[in-house]
Amino acid sequence: MGAFKKDLASGKAGERHVAAALKKHYGARRVLWKAAGRGLDFQLEIDGALIPFEVKTDFRAAKTGNVFLEISCSDKVSGLSATTAERWAVLVPHMQLILVFCPRRMASYLRRTKRARLVNGGDRRASSGYVIPIKFLLGKNGIEIINTNTKLKK
Repeated sequence: MGAFKKDLASGKAGERHVAAALKKHYGARRVLWKAAGRGLDFQLEIDGALIPFEVKTDFRAAKTGNVFLEISCSDKVSGLSATTAERWAVLVPHMQLILVFCPRRMASYLRRTKRARLVNGGDRRASSGYVIPIKFLLGKNGIEIINTNTKLKK
């Protein structure tokens, strides 16, 4: 399996893992996958309301101690800049944590803080995004930290 297909499969596994964990955590009635689209992976039905989520899985965080939050790819807005989701969930597999936050508030914070830096990365370094140490996100207001008991492997 090529690197892209392996990464895609790992990302899909992360989405399923996060959806199940968040459904349980929030006591959601169901997960709606068919409602997914650009910038949206699934919706949770919580108390009759549909909450759209986008999920990112950061396997490299184990090595770097950071999370990467994309804002553009190939000179087009993407990630935090393009999402239609109300909530983002970043799975940090080696720590067995899910970080849940509002993407617009996070994008604003990343632009203002000196703790994050803008970098290029990904395949052919075509993606731009913010790198921020996980330790700064763990104490940040507006970020919900959810423990998960499953270590997801790439």
